[in-house]
Order: sequence, then C-alpha cells, then structure tokens
Amino acid sequence: MMNVAQVFPRLIGIVNFQQNMDDINNQLEQVKSSNKDFGTRSEDSYVLDQLPFLNFKQQLVEHANAYFENVLCYKPSDLRMTQSWVNVKSPGEHHWPHKHPNSVISGTYYWQDDIVPLVFTDDKESNFHIEHDQDKLQEFDMAQKIINCYVQKNTLVLFESNLMHGVGPNNGNENRYSLAFNMFPTKLGNKEALSELNITQLTK
Repeated sequence: MMNVAQVFPRLIGIVNFQQNMDDINNQLEQVKSSNKDFGTRSEDSYVLDQLPFLNFKQQLVEHANAYFENVLCYKPSDLRMTQSWVNVKSPGEHHWPHKHPNSVISGTYYWQDDIVPLVFTDDKESNFHIEHDQDKLQEFDMAQKIINCYVQKNTLVLFESNLMHGVGPNNGNENRYSLAFNMFPTKLGNKEALSELNITQLTK
C-alpha cells in the first residue's frame, strides 16, 4: 500500500464576524459602482478610506496581520491596506482566474451567503504539461487543481496575493457582492543583518 503525504500546502484564512454587521453591509451595498474592465465595481478604489468604514477597515487590517504572522508564520511586518473596492457580479457575469500584482496579502469580505463561490486554482505546472485523469483527480482531494470556496454571510477570506483565484459564472437571479482589498508590508528584514526594508523611512 502506498502512503500519501501533502507537501507545501497553500493556507487561506477564514474569519466569521460574530457581531451585527447590518449597518456596514448596507452601506457597502450602496457604494456607487459602474462597468469597468473586469465587470462592475465601485468607482472608488479606496472605499474603506471613507469615513463610515474606517473602524471596519481597522478590523480587516488586524485580521490580515494576524493571518500573515500566525498562519503564514512571517515575522511582523506592519501590513497596510493599499486599495479596496466593491465587486458586483450580475447574473451571467464572472471573473476569470487572476492574481493581484504589487500586493502580498489579499482579502474578500462577503455580506451575503455566497451564491457563487470564490475559485482558487493551482497554477503550479512543470514546463511540460501532462493531461490529468479528471475522474481520478475528482476522487483525490489532496490533488485537486481547482477548489471552490463557498462562504456564509459576514465572512472574510484572506489569501496570498499570488494565489490564482477567480469567480465562476453567476447563474442565479441575484447580484453577487463582495468587498476586495490588498495589503503590503511597510517593513521587512532585519537591521542587524543588513536586510532591512522600511518603506516609511525611505528618502529621495
């Protein structure tokens, strides 16, 4: 019999907010959106910098730093939020697999039971691609190349920005809403080891 072990897994963080989120959720849903290159999204790409969302933004930043340090086990690096925006996927719309450049940690917050899953894709392939036996692959959870992440209302999903992800077609009758954001560290490395990068102290 062959024993099978999983190596180098990709870890995502899932946070379920227990407090009443109705006020924040209602305000997020009212954010003005328009058609963009990737479907419909908020005209403001710094949504969480608006006054009504500042406390919520701080909560998201704290969760992202906890995920970075306690789940991914990086040294504290003072992650700061860069951009944040609301996505709207109307019936029939989707978002193809992509990564977030110029970002280290990304997150999505859902204020409805997810009618369309967030889809994570394993894009690690050798230089020579060999076709899989899809029937066997479906039976072997550890070897899956595509994972559907279904979430409930008031849920935050955190993941590394270089993890391929997308949204499948919205085959329902309702709009699919989500809040997305990116995070970047202000400091990395060690001063004594001459590997320190502190963006807040950079000068011209």
